Parts: sequence; structure tokens; C-alpha cells
Amino acid sequence: MKLYAQRLDHFYFYNPSITAYAANVAVERIVVSEELAATEAFKAKKAHGKFPMLELADGTCIFESNAIAQFLARQANATELFGKSAFEEAQIESWQLIAATGLWPHTGKIAYNTFGF
Repeated sequence: MKLYAQRLDHFYFYNPSITAYAANVAVERIVVSEELAATEAFKAKKAHGKFPMLELADGTCIFESNAIAQFLARQANATELFGKSAFEEAQIESWQLIAATGLWPHTGKIAYNTFGF
């Protein structure tokens, strides 16, 4: 599997990347250069226009960081990462959405001021 991002320090790249590590799933991390982005083959994969993107072995793609993270956890059967019941899955998804919509937008300001990027 290949996990594409425009840059490795993008906040929404962290969720699937950390999940792959925690679930012990082999994922090739690819930073998309301008040259790669301009190729017709890549444009055909990336019809949605967003990163991160996970390409599976059969060429199909999954978009959005939380969806990718959930897929990777399920691939490894890492129930501690996606829940052992429908209720636990919903709880985990609730916190993922809170983080994505409520917390992440504010962390950019902190990171930019702290790390200068």
C-alpha cells in the first residue's frame, strides 16, 4: 500500500501514518512532487484533489485521513484501534471527528509559531 501526501508534516497525514505504525501495517509513504502530480497516471488516481490518499495493491484509493486510519486498523485486526463492538467503534469515531474538526484547525497556529513552518 502507498500513502500519498504533499508533505510529511501535514497534520492530516499524521492520523493514518501513526495508525499504520501502531497497527504494524506496511505502508510506503510517498511525498507527491510537482512532477508526479503532473503525470496523467497520478491525475487519474487523484480525482478528488485532496491528501492524504491511500492506494491499495489493486490500484483503488481511499481518501480522508480518518477513513484511511480506520481501514488500516481493520486490515491489521487491531481492535484496540477501531473498537471491539459497534458502540466502541462509534466512540472512537466520535473522538476522531472531534479531533479533526475541533482540535486540528487550532494546532496549526501553535505549530507554525513553535516550529516555524
